[in-house]
Amino acid sequence: MIRGVRVETRLHGEAERLAALHELQILDTPPEAHFEAVCRTAERLFGVSAAYVSLIDADRMWLKTECDLVPGEVPRATSVCHHTIQTDAVLAVPDLQGDPRFRDNRLIRERNLRFYAGAPLILSEGIRVGALCILDPEPRDFPDADAAALADLAAIVVAHLRLHGTNARHRAEVEARLAHEALIAEQAGEIARREQVQANANRLLTMAEQLANIGHWRVDLPDGQPVWSEGLYRITGRDPGSAPPHLSVFAELYHPDERARLVALVEGAIARGRISRSRRGSGDRTGPAATWSCAAPAGRTPPAPPRACSAS
Repeated sequence: MIRGVRVETRLHGEAERLAALHELQILDTPPEAHFEAVCRTAERLFGVSAAYVSLIDADRMWLKTECDLVPGEVPRATSVCHHTIQTDAVLAVPDLQGDPRFRDNRLIRERNLRFYAGAPLILSEGIRVGALCILDPEPRDFPDADAAALADLAAIVVAHLRLHGTNARHRAEVEARLAHEALIAEQAGEIARREQVQANANRLLTMAEQLANIGHWRVDLPDGQPVWSEGLYRITGRDPGSAPPHLSVFAELYHPDERARLVALVEGAIARGRISRSRRGSGDRTGPAATWSCAAPAGRTPPAPPRACSAS
């Protein structure tokens, strides 16, 4: 006998049902007091030996609450609750051992289960993830009023399921945010360490330039705008607070025979990532430097900004 409390209007696919169940993140979690309280209330209200909350996974029935008459997990195909979730109606079976669907069920016979009633746990239209069930070793009828009361208790269980899912998602969001913040902090620390290493290297380079009375420049951007060291400012007599001249301007500081070659080396390194080196004659002392080199990272092409050229 099936007593209807609410008749389904649409049956969703199994994949959608399982997705809704798994989104709750409640399977295989420990017992919780509010679910147990609903079951105790059902036992007192209906005068039965046991009540439990079941959740129907892909191939198993798993109990969220403890029950002496039913194992914590059984194959879905052998569970009565598998039948309960087929419709929105409360399923009432006055005598399981007299019902052709269940009388050959080994668990029912071994544990002398007779009366069963289950209200499906309906998350949304057609999405039934389990049941609130009551059991007793004595056969009995189950009036419509009792079926309605059991459905009301099932609605309370559904509210707790939704709350559990919301809390689980919130915890996951918090954990993800904390992990992201930790990653940002780690990256910030790494950037700070690299900046410190670079700052130390720059200080050592500045000291070396001061001792050797040399300077260096580099071109980091595809537009050819150079960056000068303090030593090069000192050698050329330019104000360290001023911006370095563009390549086309500061190339004039080099010997006339070398200007075109210097510009070609810089432009070639920027355009093709080619590494080139040249050394000026030792007898020629005009211009700010004695050597220069041009390089761009392998495999990099504009507009990615290569580290193009330097001279000392």
